[in-house]
Amino acid sequence: IDGCTDDDVGNYEDLLSYTKDDYVTPSLIRKSVSGPYRRAGNGKMPSNWEHATRGTYAAITNWATFARDIQVGGVKDAAARPTKQLIHVPLFDFPKATPACTFGSMVMFKPKEGDVAVLIGGKQELIDKIKLSGMVGEPLDMEF
Repeated sequence: IDGCTDDDVGNYEDLLSYTKDDYVTPSLIRKSVSGPYRRAGNGKMPSNWEHATRGTYAAITNWATFARDIQVGGVKDAAARPTKQLIHVPLFDFPKATPACTFGSMVMFKPKEGDVAVLIGGKQELIDKIKLSGMVGEPLDMEF
């Protein structure tokens, strides 16, 4: 965004709705977000009745893109001992924001420099499929 720098803070958000025809292949998703942002498939959006009676929903957000390690002290105040971030984990209230009975949700984030992780919420069926997919690596080291 013109004029937006690392010193600006905000909630940057956009929403794209997809039907099954829009995500048949990964290339359709890539095409839809390569700009201008729009659905790349030809499927029509469901009617209000279809939404209410058989709609399925998912949300994914990428917090990794803008992630930076945080260092407090030791930069401007030479007397202060620098503090280094050990781990970053999103605080996200899945039951209130995206209830599992309605939504499957994913938050991509950087727990530390060089790593990318995903926080997943949804029905147990979704969690089980993700675990069996081969995409799941080691759990985060969360000792404090």
